[in-house]
Amino acid sequence: NEVLRLGPADKLVLVAGGPHIRYAGVYNMGKPATEASPDGPAGIAFDRADDMFIFGVNTKALLMVDPHGVIHAIIGQKPETGFFPHSSSGIVTAPDGEVFGLDDTSLDRITTAGTRTLVDFTTGLVTRDWRAFLPNGIAVLANGSIYVDTDGASGYTQTPGIVEIEHDGEGLVIWKG
Repeated sequence: NEVLRLGPADKLVLVAGGPHIRYAGVYNMGKPATEASPDGPAGIAFDRADDMFIFGVNTKALLMVDPHGVIHAIIGQKPETGFFPHSSSGIVTAPDGEVFGLDDTSLDRITTAGTRTLVDFTTGLVTRDWRAFLPNGIAVLANGSIYVDTDGASGYTQTPGIVEIEHDGEGLVIWKG
């Protein structure tokens, strides 16, 4: 339940959580990140201002550690406001410093103010022919194109595939198994 970075002389430096943080959940927000719970960190990404976003898998929280080392809950603390990428590759930093995440069945832009849905895969035209499209992994090219995959063995999606999403939210199917 900790986030580490590789520091000088190849020493690991504690950034959030720590061995003393033993319980799942979101607590000690607004305090130094080393005194707070990172909620079972399962993915991290950085924006251009060096804010670190953490996907906490224990309670499906989206947390942010600012450049001063203070942790904040962007989404979490209430059950109806969870954030749930289905894998550690469900949150990513784009080459331009924007942060994107896969929240259960949508592609979202992530900022310090919260998230904004770009594509809802349950109603979007790109995935309309799927029984269900459960986003699994995300990658962003230098030109801003976003690639999202789905796992056909997920228990939710029966057909694997990859879709390309442009920065404006329009997209196309690249591959469908």
